[in-house]
Amino acid sequence: MSKKQKLTRRELLEHSMALGLMTSPVAMIFDSIISGMVQKALAESSGVLPRRYVSVQLFGAPPRWMYDLFLNPYGDPATFDPKNANLGTRYTESGGRLTNTVYETAKIKGINAPFLWKYDVAKRGGGTRPMRDLLDNMLALQGINCGNPDHSGAAALHFRPLGASVTQPAMVADRSAALIPAVNVDADMYSFLSLANKSPVQLMAKENGGNLVKTLLDPFTVDPENKARKQAARVQDLVDGAVSALDAQLAERHPAGKALNVSRKSAGEMFKQVTGDLDAVWAEKKAPYLVHVNRTLHQSEPIPFINDKPIGVVGERNNHYQLATGGGSGEVVAHDDIRDLMRPTTRILNIVEHFAVAEYILENDLSHSVVISPRNFAGINFTRLNPIFDEHSTGKMPSLYLNSMYYRALSACLLGFIDRLKDKGIFNETVVEVFSEFNRNPKNVPGGSDHGWEGKSVVYYSGAIQGPLVVGNLLKDSGDVLHPGAWGKGASTNTATGKPLGQLNLGHQVSTLATLLRVPTPVTAASSLISPNPDATVTSDDLYVEKTKVV
Repeated sequence: MSKKQKLTRRELLEHSMALGLMTSPVAMIFDSIISGMVQKALAESSGVLPRRYVSVQLFGAPPRWMYDLFLNPYGDPATFDPKNANLGTRYTESGGRLTNTVYETAKIKGINAPFLWKYDVAKRGGGTRPMRDLLDNMLALQGINCGNPDHSGAAALHFRPLGASVTQPAMVADRSAALIPAVNVDADMYSFLSLANKSPVQLMAKENGGNLVKTLLDPFTVDPENKARKQAARVQDLVDGAVSALDAQLAERHPAGKALNVSRKSAGEMFKQVTGDLDAVWAEKKAPYLVHVNRTLHQSEPIPFINDKPIGVVGERNNHYQLATGGGSGEVVAHDDIRDLMRPTTRILNIVEHFAVAEYILENDLSHSVVISPRNFAGINFTRLNPIFDEHSTGKMPSLYLNSMYYRALSACLLGFIDRLKDKGIFNETVVEVFSEFNRNPKNVPGGSDHGWEGKSVVYYSGAIQGPLVVGNLLKDSGDVLHPGAWGKGASTNTATGKPLGQLNLGHQVSTLATLLRVPTPVTAASSLISPNPDATVTSDDLYVEKTKVV
């Protein structure tokens, strides 16, 4: 009786072979889809399906105090003095120009958020929307000691902290039934160590673009005679026939038949994607993100005290106006108005392409583990060089402007991406991570910041989070003569019951991510910062540690 009720993958494939599908050039993808649907249905019926993982790497460690580094989220802003002139979140005005920087926050959704969060960003389909919408589903971990002051070393440790049995991208991939185990879109120091003998797909986004959807699907569309594309309608008919023939037996003989009966539609949808016009699909996916970025960079919606007036004191050009251009050196911006750094052709490298392909992957259920890595500006009106994120010698005047524009564009892209996840009904089942190697440690001299490896930040967005939530205690003064005052350096943190936990480390970070993803942590030496309740929305009551304090 038990044998009769169990429908194996082999039996599924025999049904499809009888209909002639296995003679088509897309046999491999059909095999993968059917296998994946069976595994997914079993996982859903047993309640162990992991959440999707999307990671956004800001390689180069841009300063984040004007964006998602919350130096004093729950304290009294009137009594908080960061004691560092380079920690600017907005400009001050004098004589109709923006002439200096100041640290200012606004109380938004219960936390003191940097000035930028007060304003709107470009909205998909036109108009604007509050940037603060991102805070509704945000959990921020800060003050993390990442243990390595080097960019590449710290990035590698993010993907695989010391003592981890698997890498972060593999935590979901090993337990996912998706067609492609994991996708890496040009991330630095990406690593994939799987206990299930799986491998990721590596995508490289060229500076001038390129259809990443085509690149992604190339392994499934290999057909020297182009028969599959010429006979797309016939292939679709075969798929429709195959899945229809399976329905009756699945519902009766498979223990997870009901769930599988619903998800089997993805087979037909996937074939449409493979045999359709991928150039048109790619253009459609890119278009909204291109609008987000262009509207942000080209002054269509100015922000008071950020870019609504000329930036800089005319004739005053010292290290406060310097831009880092690589190798630890910098060059002073000569423009009377810092905003002139933006040309009509200025762009953010690969941000459009990376979000577009990530959206495509998730909405078509192709993979549940995706890492993207948009870069810094290109086409800046500044000699022959472009600025870099590694701002050792970048002064506060161009830094505040350029990073505010970057983060405003990034926020618009994140909100548009999240909207698509909501449209597909999968935002509650997805965790979007934003990270860089470490934070930046601003100097007390005119211009620049160094590697803040004792104050790394990681931010998560998910429908499973009721935010904003900020954890990780910070020092109000680093005690460093060269880098005085607050900048995000971690302090000792207590558990929610008052037990000392010490400074947060990458083990705490990856264990927290594992809890959000509903997978076992690969690091046993450090606990999660949230309670392990995989089905409930994470609220303040679920924090294993106290909310952020400045000490």
